[in-house]
Amino acid sequence: MIRRRCARFYPGESADILKFVFAGSGRRKEHVRLFERSLADFLGAENVVAVSSGREAMRLILSSLQLEAGDEVVLPAYTLKDLVPIIKGLGLVPVFADCEPSSFNISPDSFRERISPSTKAVIAAHMFGVPCRIKEVCGIARSEGIKVIEDCAHTMGAEYEGRKTGTFGDGAFFSFELSKPVNALGGGAIVLKDPAVSCSLRERAASRSAHIGRVLSKAIFASFQESVSRSPFFPVLTAFFTSERGRRLYWKIQARRRSRSFGFDGVQAGIALKQLEALGRREEARALAARRYDSIIPPAAGVQRVPPGASRNYYFYVVTLPGEVSAAEVRDSLRRKGIDSGIGEEITDDCAALWPGRPCPCASSLFRRNIQLPMYDGLSEEQAERIAYALLGAVREGR
Repeated sequence: MIRRRCARFYPGESADILKFVFAGSGRRKEHVRLFERSLADFLGAENVVAVSSGREAMRLILSSLQLEAGDEVVLPAYTLKDLVPIIKGLGLVPVFADCEPSSFNISPDSFRERISPSTKAVIAAHMFGVPCRIKEVCGIARSEGIKVIEDCAHTMGAEYEGRKTGTFGDGAFFSFELSKPVNALGGGAIVLKDPAVSCSLRERAASRSAHIGRVLSKAIFASFQESVSRSPFFPVLTAFFTSERGRRLYWKIQARRRSRSFGFDGVQAGIALKQLEALGRREEARALAARRYDSIIPPAAGVQRVPPGASRNYYFYVVTLPGEVSAAEVRDSLRRKGIDSGIGEEITDDCAALWPGRPCPCASSLFRRNIQLPMYDGLSEEQAERIAYALLGAVREGR
């Protein structure tokens, strides 16, 4: 079975985890500060704060903007639905902008249409490793006095016109979950322009105690997932988790794993430093497989496009199926051929449908028609070729 994606580990990571665990609390705190400085240098940013998760990073940035209850925050309709309760929990009103059919990112034109006198911030997400047209979003926002927050959970290392994503807005946040470009067994980071606000948020983040047990349990869970994905039982489990009952169980497990929030530990920082150092080499290897996809799957088939002047990473490889083809049937066809393409909600969500307001037809269409192909460290060009031809065959069968 060719897996769709998996946690990013590096050789010797288990030994490093144990080494960092026994380094002592003082040394682990030094690791956190060193990682923050290293990430700031990598991005070309001034102020970076490591926190417990990407979600917590977004919450802290929004809470630092001194917004009032009822103020509106624009975000793309095609994004992670878990962000919406965070916005509502701060007394703010989420407003959804539609996305572009080619890049799957927020449409600057739709963002402009959603602006009202109550709009105070916009979350510009860079989806699946592809930067959005961030300069246009920033230009619109600044002409209206609106703060820009970049959601860079997918785009560590990606660039727009020679600058790393995360350096254009008033703030940005990153995620270091298991499958992210940098896997620190959880955690996230805040990037801010204002040094005083960064200092304040660092104090708030430091008030959360780290929890080594949580980090170790996540490492064990990820190792278990890896073992299962390589076992002969994986196709059976994949079939179960694509069923309605299996999907409910999967999301229940995921919610339980994220139910508590702790500080960012030095063990995670030590791992993240090594992952950051190797990021360029690992992305080059993933790009080889992606280029094999590109050479077989015609652009007209709906491969995610990169805006002019941007360079992507290969966090996901997502394709839009023709409108007359059932995504569920294509996934079933690929699974029967030993290829895991997941379930629709694992790509991302159609938030405009979950919280009805103004329609976002492009986001709704992409949610129904997008499919995620396997993309992970170690995926060979030969495997990518097999997957691409299997996809084309499944689409022909479904017409």
